[in-house]
Amino acid sequence: MRILFLFLFLTIQISLAVAGDVVARFTPLNDGERFAYTFESVRSPSGFLMRNMTLYTVRNNDIQDISELFTWEDIVWNHIQFTNDLRRAFFIDLRRSEGAARTLYMAVGATGEVKKILQNDRLRAGFRVSKDGKFIVFVGSQFLSPSGRSHEDERVIIAVYDIENGIMAEIEWRPHRPPYRDPIGGWTVHRFDNIFRIYADIEMGFIGAIAELDPTTLELTTLWNCFSVSGLDSSPRISDEDWQDDVTLQHRNPNIRLQR
Repeated sequence: MRILFLFLFLTIQISLAVAGDVVARFTPLNDGERFAYTFESVRSPSGFLMRNMTLYTVRNNDIQDISELFTWEDIVWNHIQFTNDLRRAFFIDLRRSEGAARTLYMAVGATGEVKKILQNDRLRAGFRVSKDGKFIVFVGSQFLSPSGRSHEDERVIIAVYDIENGIMAEIEWRPHRPPYRDPIGGWTVHRFDNIFRIYADIEMGFIGAIAELDPTTLELTTLWNCFSVSGLDSSPRISDEDWQDDVTLQHRNPNIRLQR
């Protein structure tokens, strides 16, 4: 059962952010070529475990006809993302991050450039890039009720970054939770086409509420709110494949994550 709510768009805060320069170059992709990748776990000279990503060119969508482009060391493997045409890749580099801030890079297949896109400490909790590669969405900050005793502060600030224009917008979402319901455990961001969905997670992996965000209009709509109905039996779980996006599923896709 799906309940449709049009949720009040509470606050928007606009700020400017500047994307960094080109930090590396590789052989550009030709027409009919796209990216694929592998990653491996290795020990650094100091003994720390690192995960390295190797990016490949795939010709005519034939994973037997590939060539290696470059290897990038010490990335967050489960944050690797691609645009829908698999010609731009996004990843977080831990080595070049500063303190708690995470540094996000974009490999542009058409130009053969790796660009620094964004640096923000909240990227460590996860992010999603729209399938057209124009927007990045992540949880800017979150406010949870202390010990589940109050639901007034259960809200999330959703950050929307416009890559081309270098503009950050922040939107507040506060799904209503009656005081007798389980508290929200956290928020996660997912992508479906060029629309983003934000899940409010509660106990046992259930999704308590789902908001849909259009990054072009900054319109936020609450699609599902189990806090307003009795019982959790009809609520989806975060592990249900129908509610996972392609970023989650691509790690099991041998046409994108090559088996080497």
